[in-house]
Amino acid sequence: MYVKNNFVNLKNCLFFFLFIIATFLIPSPSKALPREVLVQDIMEKLDVSREVADAFLIYIRDFVYRMQNNFTDIASHETSGNRKRDLIEETLSEYFEDPMGSEVQVSSLKRKRVKTHPAQVYLTRLSNLDNFYGTVKLYFDKTYLSMGKIKAYNYDDYHSRGYKDSRGYGSSNNMGYEFSIQMWQMFEGCRRDNRNICYKDFTKKGFHFSFVLRRKGWLMRVFSITADKTVSAPPGDVFRD
Repeated sequence: MYVKNNFVNLKNCLFFFLFIIATFLIPSPSKALPREVLVQDIMEKLDVSREVADAFLIYIRDFVYRMQNNFTDIASHETSGNRKRDLIEETLSEYFEDPMGSEVQVSSLKRKRVKTHPAQVYLTRLSNLDNFYGTVKLYFDKTYLSMGKIKAYNYDDYHSRGYKDSRGYGSSNNMGYEFSIQMWQMFEGCRRDNRNICYKDFTKKGFHFSFVLRRKGWLMRVFSITADKTVSAPPGDVFRD
């Protein structure tokens, strides 16, 4: 997915999004950074203006929300099988570095060990949850989002991780960047044979991104999603009605 480097049009959108940006980075007790720190970090690391840094934060937020909306629809018992297959293909193509190389962790209250699956396997398993559960709900709290600083790496090191350049990765200065975001996920499934028996948990998910700067803009993908913590009840500052 390419974002054109035409920030003149973004100027008009920035004012509309200003009130959303105010809630874009709700501080996490241990991980989140104040928005101004992130803006300065982006300006310094990417050598861009404040306007571009603001646009970049908007792009990150929208990218994450679109991807998570796909997760919600793939998991839902209300989504048809054909639509789920289309969403899986779209999500792998648009959001992950590598369908089998990118990894997603899952956890639950019932087991102590965290399981790791290739992204393609994870999404397929997610789509099949309604084989056991009569109703499936997976949501993210979009008022709680924390982001860490950007880290630069050499593009040659990226290739050493085993990823291919099939999606147009690469930049003129041979540099790439990584950063992480945390959000809370809620999962609830009620059994098909008895919908009064339900399982529910809340997991703090870490989304780990890589991106490169190109003349056309930036290109971003997820290389892993981690399950950082799973609890039976949400913290007081998330999933508020």
